[in-house]
This record gives sequence, structure tokens and C-alpha cells, in this order.
Amino acid sequence: MAWAPGGFGGDLGLLDNAFSSSLKKLLSARLLYVRFGMMIGFAQDKAVLLTGSGFTKSKKPIGAKQSMLLGIHTDDGAMLSAASSNWKRNHKRSLRSPTEPYVWNNASPDQLEDAYRVMDEYKKVEGIKLQMTASDFHSVQECFGDDLVLIRMDDEAGKLLSVRGALIQQPIAWDFIAVTTPEGRKTYSSHRTLISLAQECARRSCTTLELGGIDPEKNKGVFDFKNGTGAQITIYLGEWEQSSPKFLRKLVAIFLKSRLSE
Repeated sequence: MAWAPGGFGGDLGLLDNAFSSSLKKLLSARLLYVRFGMMIGFAQDKAVLLTGSGFTKSKKPIGAKQSMLLGIHTDDGAMLSAASSNWKRNHKRSLRSPTEPYVWNNASPDQLEDAYRVMDEYKKVEGIKLQMTASDFHSVQECFGDDLVLIRMDDEAGKLLSVRGALIQQPIAWDFIAVTTPEGRKTYSSHRTLISLAQECARRSCTTLELGGIDPEKNKGVFDFKNGTGAQITIYLGEWEQSSPKFLRKLVAIFLKSRLSE
């Protein structure tokens, strides 16, 4: 079983009808199930291409079905021009803090893990686990190096309030880390760190910040925050699957339905 949450890069036309059987032969596997989630905008021609190549749209998706794209600039005024009045008001409140957000070089994975744990316990969003481990962050740091940009904001005592991070892949920056502690929520520091992150990514030749998956129903607070920036909703091409033999898809669907409904 293989799961590729970011999908494939390159020409989708290369994913022909023989993809699963060829992969199964290469791996000397008796059974094979492959699912990938294309994090690109939906296009009918691509959907038709995948269907014609023997792929089926997943009926029980694992990841988000849609996301938001935010145009970014080095000027904070330009960034805020598209934001809602409420978002602008909260950003103005964040300016009351005497501290400034900054690029967090040599970030501590342990500190990020602790902040995620605190935020996860505070929010307790049904069906969504926000926790990431120090090992996860360390692996990302090793893989992406300077292309991982982190913006941090502290209180006057140096205690972490908010962290926002993105992975740079010009011209797009992919929103990757968003942590705000309960204390940081009181000072609206997440608004400040997002604007600072967007500016830093723009300075690194990015024109768009991909704000990550949204779920207006199960995670309305996050959706409202992202929507307030003025970002535009984009519907993903989504999750597709193929198996060899074909009946394996139904078995996996039953398994996923039972697990994801828990």
C-alpha cells in the first residue's frame, strides 16, 4: 500500500493503465494499492486523463479537498489591502505588543513540539490531530535546510507566542507550520507572524503563499482566519487511486471508512 499526499510532479500522462501492474512487478508484490492526492487546482482535462488511465477518484479522501492561495508582497500595506475589516482590526491589535516577529534561525524542534502539544490540548478539534514530534521537525529541517522559513514572535520574557513557517518552492511558498499558544491568541500574534512570513517569502522571490488545507465545517476557526486574509479558495484535483487487482480498492475503502469514522 502506498500513499503520496502531495501527488506526483511532471507529466500526468505518464501514469498510464500499466502503472500499478508495472509497479507491482518492480516490487515483486502480489497485491498493490496506490493512492495520491494532487495538491493542484482541479482541471477537467486532468481528471479525464487520470480516469482514462485507470485511476478512480477516491470516495473517502484522507486529506483536505480544498485550500487557499494568498498573493504576497514585501509591503505589509499591500498584504492587508485584501484582508477583511475584522482581520485588519485584529492585526492592528497585534501591533500593541512591544516585541517584533523575527526569522527564527536554528529553531529548536523540542520547542516546536511543546508548542504544538499545548495548542492541540487547548483547541481539541474533533477528528483533527495537530501534534507533530521533534523528530518530524528535525527531518524537515534536514531535508529543506534554508528553504524552510520560520517566523517567531515572543513575549517580553522571551516565551514563545507564535510560530509560522513555510517551505519555499518558487514561485510558491507552502504554509507548513502554524503554532500559536493560548497566550499568543490573547495578543493576536498569529496575525503578525503570518504577515511577516508572507513578506519574508516575497523577499525570497515567491508570489503566492499556499495556506494549506481548509475544512469550513470541522475546523471553522482556522478557515475563518485564512479566509480573512483575502486569500482565494482553490479546489484540489484531489485524491485518486489504482490497484492491482482492481477488487483491492473496495477492501481498502471499507478499511478506511471504518478507521476515519472512529
